[in-house]
Amino acid sequence: MAHSFRAHLRPELQAQGRPFFFVSKAGAAGQPGTPDAPLAHPDQAAVRASPYAGSAGQGTAPGANADAGAILIVGSGDYQGQGQASANLLVADGPVEWRVNGDLLLGTKWDSAPHATQVQGFAFRGVRRWRPNYSGGGTSCVQPAYYQACTLDFGDNAGLPNVFFYGEACYLGTPYFLADCVVRGLYGPAGSFERTLLLGSQALDCWQLLGCYVDAASRVELRSPPAAQPDGQLANCNIQGLLRVKGDAFGYVSLAEFKQNYQLDRPDLFSADPQFGSVPADDFSLRAASPHLPAGIGPRHLGPATGLLLDGPLGPVAAGTHALVEAATGTRLPLLEAHNLVCTEVDGQRRLEVQQAVGGPLTGWYKTGLHVLSDRSQEVRRIDFLGGLRFDSDLPTAESLFDPNAPEPGNTSVPSAASWAAGAAGRNPHRLTFELRWGTKPTPDPSAATAADFVTGSQYVAFEWGSDLRYNPATLAGTGDPAFDPAAPGPDAPRYPQARYVQYWVTLRNDYYSH
Repeated sequence: MAHSFRAHLRPELQAQGRPFFFVSKAGAAGQPGTPDAPLAHPDQAAVRASPYAGSAGQGTAPGANADAGAILIVGSGDYQGQGQASANLLVADGPVEWRVNGDLLLGTKWDSAPHATQVQGFAFRGVRRWRPNYSGGGTSCVQPAYYQACTLDFGDNAGLPNVFFYGEACYLGTPYFLADCVVRGLYGPAGSFERTLLLGSQALDCWQLLGCYVDAASRVELRSPPAAQPDGQLANCNIQGLLRVKGDAFGYVSLAEFKQNYQLDRPDLFSADPQFGSVPADDFSLRAASPHLPAGIGPRHLGPATGLLLDGPLGPVAAGTHALVEAATGTRLPLLEAHNLVCTEVDGQRRLEVQQAVGGPLTGWYKTGLHVLSDRSQEVRRIDFLGGLRFDSDLPTAESLFDPNAPEPGNTSVPSAASWAAGAAGRNPHRLTFELRWGTKPTPDPSAATAADFVTGSQYVAFEWGSDLRYNPATLAGTGDPAFDPAAPGPDAPRYPQARYVQYWVTLRNDYYSH
């Protein structure tokens, strides 16, 4: 997979003497954790970082610059296992799903750590208990935790207390801060929320609620009574759930009752349909009519909806019967060509699998018509396919144990087109090529479009699944191409496509034979 590991080696961080550790799905446990020889899982980095992060309990961390805390960069993909990492700065380099299925404890473990814990860009699933302030120990906590652009999903643990601190002194002194996050099923003492979606959550003793959405299944308890005007505690929110102030006599009430109880004339606090792209598909991007767009509510990276869903009958996929559908508008994008794919359904969503073959590799692909994005040329940063096309990279010990038609639906760990090896057990045999070409002319007839209608001519540019659409314009190497250079200078410096319309070509290949 294409990583941008070296871009994280910023001079100001290196000057602090803090150690870096890099993790990739293509890494290995015995490697040193460098950009060229990454580790395979964040918990392996935790072991490597332990000399810089102290030992369990209180004490002084050994070694020069140990108190500074390690920096952990995790490459895109799905990771399963314990949610622990002894680092103060954790950054996802691309889409990262971390299936914790247990406790989430990030940061360093001793009292003297001078750095707050900062976590950027992760999706944590199956969290049982979360200790936000793991940067302290014992009874003295001096640093808060900052989570940005993350998903915290407590799964089956929703409805049970699942937020814990190291004593009241820690909580009173260092709340946590969540910005641009999606939180599902949180139940416990709350910190500060900014531009965050609270879903099915019970946030108690909340310090701040700014630019947030609270769904109908959530309750929020504010630390102090609201002000007559927007302030640093409560402002600019869409609240469909229940509110109360800690210790008041009113209890949990609707927003309308809350305003009446506290005599608030606050149009910045309202209750309305947020107009998400597709909640069942976990698509929280915004439709054109969303009240969140003009109000600036919700995560900044989840802007106007661009997600695509598969639509059509179960069974073999064919041109004319199946289409991609814009989650936000319902606009259908018919498949012009399709080969050796079958439409299945998982959790109520249509997904694609490669049809079973005998004695040869499993390959399928489809090509769409033109997807018109706008009536004028615009920068295209991301297009998400909200279902299927995701292979399992937790490999079997032998080829005979592999079931080619039972992929893991939630796994985004697919390599780029060139990162593969056929047949041998222990090597990832899956390839998924997501390519597109784009144009800026007045939209041609889809059935009559020629290479001259596209900026890239007849060439489709390969992009990494689920990543931003950056490419090198001189070489037309996208993030899914091993030749992509995230640090290329001058005219080949990475940029986003400028397009009015795009065309997709998606290929799935599995080089394990069926049995």
